[in-house]
Amino acid sequence: MIVYTVPVIYVLHYVPLMFGFPQYGNFLHIICLAVPFVIAVSLMGQTLQAFVNERESVFLLFVFSSVVFVFLTGASWPRYLMSPLWYVVGDCVPGTWMSNGYVLMQANGATLFQVQHHYWMLWLQVPVMFILAYVVERYINRRRYRSWIAASEDNPKVLTRIDLAKNGVG
Repeated sequence: MIVYTVPVIYVLHYVPLMFGFPQYGNFLHIICLAVPFVIAVSLMGQTLQAFVNERESVFLLFVFSSVVFVFLTGASWPRYLMSPLWYVVGDCVPGTWMSNGYVLMQANGATLFQVQHHYWMLWLQVPVMFILAYVVERYINRRRYRSWIAASEDNPKVLTRIDLAKNGVG
């Protein structure tokens, strides 16, 4: 949370100021909405690491998934026109709840009480993402790390220590 404090304040407060966007929301309420969002997004990132085998692959995952996540928030296509499948998928993404709550606060002057559904949905996603991140770490990544270490012990030329260190194992 300490690492993300400055970027969150910059993106949620100073960037809209620079572009002259309306800022009718209470900054403390916006920060309160951002706390479960940052936690849920970091846990979602740990969950999505199951799809990444190398550090460089994160950039590809980010590029391809960011467009989908922007569409799912309703920023470029209205959510009420989405099929029920995509609507549910959008509800599973923390960015949907944060962006909609943030827009309601900044553009309409809503308070945290008025966007409490968004706030509580973000807090609901925190334990769900935690459980998913734990399952990914426990049953996918640890098994992958153990197989890499076993392969390097059987045949040192299969995986070098540099490969293990590159993937955060050695």
